[in-house]
Amino acid sequence: MTSPKVDITVETLGCPNKLIAMLEYRAHYYMTKTTAKLQSNASTDATVAWSNSQVHNMNNLSICFGELVAAKELLNFANRIKAKCPETGTEIEKVFKLYVVSTMEKDHFGLSDTEHRLIEDKVVEMSDLVSKSAIKILDAIALPDHIISSVLGCSDGRVYERYMYEVERAPGCYGKPSWIHLVDEMKKAF
Repeated sequence: MTSPKVDITVETLGCPNKLIAMLEYRAHYYMTKTTAKLQSNASTDATVAWSNSQVHNMNNLSICFGELVAAKELLNFANRIKAKCPETGTEIEKVFKLYVVSTMEKDHFGLSDTEHRLIEDKVVEMSDLVSKSAIKILDAIALPDHIISSVLGCSDGRVYERYMYEVERAPGCYGKPSWIHLVDEMKKAF
């Protein structure tokens, strides 16, 4: 079964089902290239034909198929969450869209320069949208602050305040260090 090429427009890049169709087309594109390469090497030994087809063609096919499966799973997850909590599901859908367009941005797979520019623009747009909720998303999957036990990784974002608190609570932090006399001796030597 062939996957038809989806016209890449601003509208289709915002539609989850069209994004999946684009990844399906991409997988089909690489499958066709891989099959053609295998067939062109068919007159040689089967092992040689297989090896000569693996380097770029089968590797690309396997990667884009894995990315397609990951995208479908992420979209299914977003839809399941959306049924329970529309706000959270919508945020996960944004992550899905960013994942797909950034995946498609990696290679042209038969796209025009105009289509590729639309994809690049969508990556920027989705990055901006996801960044607005990135802290919340990371906090939802991250270990709690007390487990991490780091002033640099606290979820409240108050890195400098926490860092200064930790420094200043160290005994003698503003006192003279025990080795200051060595510095004074070096100064006198010169």
